[in-house]
Amino acid sequence: MEEPRANRRLDRAVVRQTLEGYSAVNRLASGERKARLRRMSEAQARQIFDDLCSTCLAMGHQPDPSEKADTSRLRSKLALRKAMEGLARRRHPT
Repeated sequence: MEEPRANRRLDRAVVRQTLEGYSAVNRLASGERKARLRRMSEAQARQIFDDLCSTCLAMGHQPDPSEKADTSRLRSKLALRKAMEGLARRRHPT
């Protein structure tokens, strides 16, 4: 008679191989995501953000007034991000 599922032991090699596979997929997906974000324009990013906000509001979430988007703050954060990205590229050219 076969052991109940809860009492079966996992094969270490299979678990290790599975976890390595997940790790490889995560690295690939992360690289693809980073490449897509680098190519994304400010307008595209803003459209995605607005779409997410619309979905959230449609589901009944009421934003806190302190969460209101501040355009100048967003612009300064984007400028800082671009500057940091440029610095990182100069320090670690690919």
